[in-house]
Amino acid sequence: MKFNQQQLDAIYSKNQNILLIAGAGSGKTTVIIERIKYLIESGVKKDEILCITFTKKAADEMKSRIKEKDLSIYTFHAFCYKELKKENNTIQIFKSNDLYSEKNLLKISLYKNSLFQTKKPKIYDSYQTYLKNNHLYDFDDLILNVLNKISLHPYKHIFIDEFQDTN
Repeated sequence: MKFNQQQLDAIYSKNQNILLIAGAGSGKTTVIIERIKYLIESGVKKDEILCITFTKKAADEMKSRIKEKDLSIYTFHAFCYKELKKENNTIQIFKSNDLYSEKNLLKISLYKNSLFQTKKPKIYDSYQTYLKNNHLYDFDDLILNVLNKISLHPYKHIFIDEFQDTN
């Protein structure tokens, strides 16, 4: 692929923080892949690089295109699950059950995704107690728990691909 000047600037930038904004099909993922390759060639350790994408298919595609073993490329949930599994090997993911209606689960999810800024659903405390007592995490908790710990990890380069698809 031939890169334009803006893409080359992003690939070889000395800046720590880069924001790529471009339309669909414009090569954002390819630029991220080339930047990761460039960083590795420049001596950045693979364990200092984290790449998060929206789908497993996209993560697998990035891995195959970069062709580097032991590189951290995950979906948000897979990364969070892996990180929490390091601390507690017995964690499990909550699956909907008859105890909580889909409506209540949606309210709880909206509350968590607002970072607790909206009105707390009445059932929230009992739901969290149920999760804790059963060593369960829901998908929202996977992310929230890891966000509190990610600053402790030595990642110096974090890439988020398909960011527009996240909430």
